[in-house]
Amino acid sequence: MRIDDWKPEFSVGVHSLDTDHKLLISLMKQFEDAFAGDHDQQYVTVLSILNALLDYTGYHFGREESMMSAVRYPDLVAHRAAHNEITANLVKLRDDFERDPARVSTARFEETLIESFYRHLTEIDRAYMPYMAARRNLAAIANDAFVHREDDDGLLFIDAD
Repeated sequence: MRIDDWKPEFSVGVHSLDTDHKLLISLMKQFEDAFAGDHDQQYVTVLSILNALLDYTGYHFGREESMMSAVRYPDLVAHRAAHNEITANLVKLRDDFERDPARVSTARFEETLIESFYRHLTEIDRAYMPYMAARRNLAAIANDAFVHREDDDGLLFIDAD
């Protein structure tokens, strides 16, 4: 399974979260493309992409969970557990690649990330859509607060919205 381009049916109805999902798709496509690239640069490229994917996934999950909390989404605990599982799989993939690049193939990437990403996006994320729509103002306030916070590194993240 190759990563698909963004499709309208992927939308969760929240511009900032859709933008995050588009960026995550872009990073996954870059990961796939890195395996077809220059073999001498492949290790550095793939590791960079995996780290970027891990960093942005953490950022996105934090934003999404903040917004779900603000709109009082009743399945937040289960949703957070799904996020933790995806993060753990991504960390394992990155760590395995650092130790032995031959252990990480595009097939393994597809199994551990692409399939779970699409399931998460098209099933799990879509469940919060009515809550976000019904409480748009609370979701927007939570998004703004999340985006303009200082993270642990003292960096300020500015949303592209």
